Amino acid sequence: MRDVIAFYATPTGKKVIQVLPLVLKQSIEAGQRWGQAMSPEIQARVVGALDREGLLPKAKK
Repeated sequence: MRDVIAFYATPTGKKVIQVLPLVLKQSIEAGQRWGQAMSPEIQARVVGALDREGLLPKAKK
C-alpha cells in the first residue's frame, strides 16, 4: 500500500489521476459506439441460429 501511495505522489502518478477519468470516459463511449454498430449483425446471427434450430415462432398467415 505504501508503494501505491508513493506512486500517486510522483509526477507520473499525479498525471494518471488527472487523465484517467477522461480515458475511462472515452473508452466507455467507444465501447458503446462499437456495441451499437455490432448490434444488427449480432441480432441477425442470433435470429439465424434460432431459426436453424427451429426455435422461432412460425409466421402467421
